[in-house]
Amino acid sequence: PSVEDAVYDKHLKELRELEIKYNFILPDSPTQKAGHPASPKFRPVVRQNPMLSLDSVDNYEDLLKFDERVKKILKTEEEIEYICEWKIDGLSISLIYHNHQLVQISTRGNGTIGEDITFNKGLIKNVPFSLKEVANCEVRGEVYMKKEEFHRLNEELKKSGNKLLANPRNAASGSLRTLIPLQNRSLHFFAYQLFNSDLSSQFSCLQELESFGFSVSPDYQVFKNIEKVGKFIQKQAKKRQKLDFESDGIVVKVNDYENYEKLGQTSRFPR
Repeated sequence: PSVEDAVYDKHLKELRELEIKYNFILPDSPTQKAGHPASPKFRPVVRQNPMLSLDSVDNYEDLLKFDERVKKILKTEEEIEYICEWKIDGLSISLIYHNHQLVQISTRGNGTIGEDITFNKGLIKNVPFSLKEVANCEVRGEVYMKKEEFHRLNEELKKSGNKLLANPRNAASGSLRTLIPLQNRSLHFFAYQLFNSDLSSQFSCLQELESFGFSVSPDYQVFKNIEKVGKFIQKQAKKRQKLDFESDGIVVKVNDYENYEKLGQTSRFPR
């Protein structure tokens, strides 16, 4: 049986807390897995750098604990610089460019093995098919369906007597992961990560992606401490309903890449 994302995240968090409390984790625990197994319907894509899920916090107290963990790992009492971006409720994908051309699009899959969905690239309306600025690179981001497009499609489905789409996230995922050509659907992409580059921070990464012609999360900002991050999250919460895409919160990242690398990752989440 399936449950809503919020319910799943709540129980996953409870399981993770119990595993920490009793220092016992099964190898096949959901906390040790990212994404979903790749479907045999698609050609598998094995990636060198895993695509991980994001850990979540539900309140300001948890946000402060996150900051404490970061400082502890970095062995510093100085304030940490963070960058905040909208968390897009869509499908994580990887774009591979070779000789300036887009040659492959794949889903996250289970993190290390994804699904080749290059044949559906025409559905994503704002992804550059070629890059002038760089010959070879990997760009990661989130594919989503705009709210307006979602409502338009459901109106069409309703008139034709077909089953309605559950939500924009499922609509985007289903559209990209179908083997049946869908000419009447429109998806969009927000980029958030760039590999094969000598960038020093997430802020410079987003700026570089924008200069390449990619759309990135609107309203991204850098803050010098976690308290300002908390205020920003409260402020942005009031804007969520007015966005033209579904969002389930704010992503908080350590801005400096050197510190980010020091933090490392768990098997499921980047720290």
